Amino acid sequence: MAFLDTRRLIGLAIAVVGLLILTGFIPMTTVVYAGEEKILSPVPAGDQAMPTVYMPGTEQLISLRVMTYDSASGISLPNVATILVWKVTVNITPNNQFIDMGRYVRREYVGDPSKPITEWYIWETRWVVPNTPDTLYKFSWKVEIKDSGGLITNTLTTTSYVKVSSVDPDGYFELNGQKVNTESTIFVTSPTLSLKFSPTAGATNIKEIRADIYKGTNKVTTVVLTQQEDGTYTGTTNLPDYGAYKINGYIITNQDKVYLKMTTVVGTDPNGDGGIEPPSEIPLTSFNEQQLAKILISSGLIGLGMLIFFTRRSRY
Repeated sequence: MAFLDTRRLIGLAIAVVGLLILTGFIPMTTVVYAGEEKILSPVPAGDQAMPTVYMPGTEQLISLRVMTYDSASGISLPNVATILVWKVTVNITPNNQFIDMGRYVRREYVGDPSKPITEWYIWETRWVVPNTPDTLYKFSWKVEIKDSGGLITNTLTTTSYVKVSSVDPDGYFELNGQKVNTESTIFVTSPTLSLKFSPTAGATNIKEIRADIYKGTNKVTTVVLTQQEDGTYTGTTNLPDYGAYKINGYIITNQDKVYLKMTTVVGTDPNGDGGIEPPSEIPLTSFNEQQLAKILISSGLIGLGMLIFFTRRSRY
């Protein structure tokens, strides 16, 4: 009799479960999560210790793959047939950029399309990497699965990380159309100076291009160059008077690092005819090859003449 009672209880329990399924209190779909890191596959995929590295100012494709079914692990997400009520978003910090990924872009599967072994849905969009080198960004992904009435039935989350790379900028200065560097000396016939800087690398990491002008140890002025449409930087200034000046040209990065790219000595010509005379306060301490040859030849001739002059003729 006890056996029959037990059997009846089991039958009653099965009937109740069937009734609950029929009335919708127990869903037919069984959801088995084998770890959200397996269900959600983001791009970028880097973690905090080893983030994905992107160049500043570039455009990157970001995406989220959601595994909706996998026969091997038993993963089966509900409401796949009504995928339009899914919501996939990502919040990117530290600048709190919220992106709604919109509708899924494609479905991928393994096996028969009507009865796949594994199935994914993919959401993707494009993200412009901020011009902030050496910055770590956290991507907080969220998937909300809703029923036909709009109620959230499941929420899945995962995170990934991006490191914006640091690109040291480089380039060269021009002064009155002449290319200069950290060892240049030029002469000009006018106190008006035209400066130009042309980036050759890391242009997006340039915050400012600046030139400091000195006469002796005194700073005369600072010129901040203006960026042009072609990416170069230009500026002009007038020297207060004739003489010798030193001009230092700097690159300042977005991280406020300062790189010296030009140290040029500028000598102005008081005659304005291109005939350069050294400033009076700078002594002439070196000779060019032509002057040296002239001195050696003259000295040799004078010495030979004096030798001949003071040497007596031999008598036999």
